[in-house]
Amino acid sequence: MPKILQVCNTTFYLNHFLSSYINDLRNDGFEVECVCEGDISDIYLESAVGKIHLISFPREASLVFFCKSIVQLSRIIQKGKYHCVQSHNRNASIVARIASWLCKVPINLYTAHGMYYHDDQSTLKRTVAVFLERLLAKVTSFSFSQSKEDSIVMQKNGAIKPGKIVTIGNGVDTNIFRPLINRLEREKILGLSRDVVRIATTGRIVKQKGIQDLISAFSLLKKTVENVELLIIGGNIEQDIDPFQDEILKRIEEYELAESVVLTNLVSNVNEYLAVSDIFVLPSYREGVPKSIVEAMAVGLPIIATRIRGCKELVEHGKSGYLYPAKNVSQLFYYLEKLSLSIEDRKIFGRAGRNRILDNYQLADYNQKQIRVIKTLFKQHHISFV
Repeated sequence: MPKILQVCNTTFYLNHFLSSYINDLRNDGFEVECVCEGDISDIYLESAVGKIHLISFPREASLVFFCKSIVQLSRIIQKGKYHCVQSHNRNASIVARIASWLCKVPINLYTAHGMYYHDDQSTLKRTVAVFLERLLAKVTSFSFSQSKEDSIVMQKNGAIKPGKIVTIGNGVDTNIFRPLINRLEREKILGLSRDVVRIATTGRIVKQKGIQDLISAFSLLKKTVENVELLIIGGNIEQDIDPFQDEILKRIEEYELAESVVLTNLVSNVNEYLAVSDIFVLPSYREGVPKSIVEAMAVGLPIIATRIRGCKELVEHGKSGYLYPAKNVSQLFYYLEKLSLSIEDRKIFGRAGRNRILDNYQLADYNQKQIRVIKTLFKQHHISFV
């Protein structure tokens, strides 16, 4: 049986972003094991994704820490004799691609959930990030990119040869993420207010997500629109490099917004919270093709997002939502006010967004797109499926 090792930073990422894909790989005849950092006390997790190896990944740019992780992972790879190692996330993918190259794994596969160079970086940091991507591409057999823009840029600058990268987009289960029929009943169960315009955002609370900008814009909105509420669906995990939740709580207190802002922390029923919301905002500074927007559009919410790669691929400005320059609080406030005051626009944008997801971003299609490429790679390397 063909063996694949999935490598990602945390059990949180494994559970929330890879479990469905891994389940489909197993159903297609692959034996799958996983490597990550975190806690596997949740019995469901191991039954969903198979055997899990725990190692520590670096949280800072330390050559010593990276070397230790590479040695740890190399031992797992050598013992497991995998035909393919597929890596995700920045630090985990750096470690995995180098370890796979050293161990001569036949297929060294990288999934880019957003390349790590972006417009918010200084020239020096961006140059270093691009150089690292080019260097790692030389030891990578094949790359999946969620972002079409990333695929084009990496081929144009010569970092990845044509035919060695494919755009996979993103996907969501539209049977789980869908509009809700009885909103009032669900609001009561979730302990949320009634008769408010609810603005939602989801994700881990780290600085790059721009939630501080959303708090600032919401404080302006409270002065012009009555009965608005901000719902922050997310929190921090232990492995976050730049946790920002304490700073966000301080900002909420400074703006005297405690009664108008709800912070759920990390929850498993994101779909329910989105379904009782009216507007979705992603004020992020860097993304791949953000799953949070895909989920919100599937629920039928109008979107306000930063005009960055990934977001631009999902949101059609003026049709399913609005795009604004990252960090531009006044522009974010303008669009928040506009949608808060127009039920009709919210309905029109929401319908357009859900239809776009139904047509282009189904989870099953997203998973199978990757599996078809992997099967082709296995055939090219003459690896039997028996």
